[in-house]
This record gives sequence, C-alpha cells and structure tokens, in this order.
Amino acid sequence: EGLGKIFVIRVAGNVVDPNIVATIEYAVQHLGSLLLVIMGHQYCGAVKAAVGIALKMVNNNTIEEHKEVLEQQNKEASEANKEVVEPNKEDAERNKEAPVAQEDEEEESSIPLLVKKIRKAVEFARGEVKDETESSYEARLLEMAITQNTKNMKTKILKMSKLVRQRVETGKLGVVTAMYSLET
Repeated sequence: EGLGKIFVIRVAGNVVDPNIVATIEYAVQHLGSLLLVIMGHQYCGAVKAAVGIALKMVNNNTIEEHKEVLEQQNKEASEANKEVVEPNKEDAERNKEAPVAQEDEEEESSIPLLVKKIRKAVEFARGEVKDETESSYEARLLEMAITQNTKNMKTKILKMSKLVRQRVETGKLGVVTAMYSLET
C-alpha cells in the first residue's frame, strides 16, 4: 500500500499520550487515514506486567509489596539499558553534540508509568473475572484486561483529540478496537 493507506503506530500496551494523539492526528489530517484501529494482542507483556502487579498486591495485600515490585522493574529496566556509548570527542565538537549521559546520570525507568496507564483495565477485568480459584483465572484476567485496555485507549483518544472526535461525528473517520490472536 502507498503512504497513508496503512499508517502504523506501535506502543507498548497501546498507551495513549499527547505524542501518540498528535501522531494519530497527523495520519488523519495530513495523510487522509479513514480508519483508526486500536489493536491489542494476545499475551501483551505490558498488560501482563500490570496484571502481575495487581495480583501481587491482592495476594500480599500491602502497598510495600507493590513498591518493591515497581522498584524491581525499575532495576531490571535500568540494567537492560546500562550500555553507555562514549561519544567521539572530535565528532561531538564538530557536530556540537551534547555528551551522552554517564552511568551515574542514568534516568529511572518509565515502565511503572506505562503500567499505571493500564491499571484501570486491570481493575475492570478483576471485577469481571470472578472465580480466583480456577487454574485459568490469571489467563482469563489477562485476556479481559487486554480487551478492556484497547477500549479504554479508544475512549482516551476520543477525549484527547477534538480532530478525531469531529471526524468520527461527521462519518469521515472510523475508530474501532480489535484483538490480534497469536495462536491463529
């Protein structure tokens, strides 16, 4: 397909922020996209992380455990991103580049922010999936949370973007949610 026919924006957990909304508006306004599909996928890792935190909070029933889980995720993400590239001093001088951050300047992980944006979908799913004793509880909870998360993000896009709302109201843009199965 040609440019604008299929315009893909991929972000972990389908989380929506002003940058994502601006990108959607660009596709709609400048490229003429006629359909916006918010597509979740089976076994989504970002939603799975949010479900895992929710289950640990329920099982341990403490905020401290929640903080420990987030701190562990921060640590793991930081360790994964520890590779620091030293800029060539001559190139940096010639191109007037800012020096790359050193390890002691390392920023904290943003993963907890991502998980926080998915939390409402997990809370909804926990209210819908009742029998916690079934062996399939966690899998059903994850599936429901992924589905609800796509719906929540659709709602958020419509709230955040006047352009998208107007195009939907006038029938010039369709907005749907979908689920991609990794098994079929």
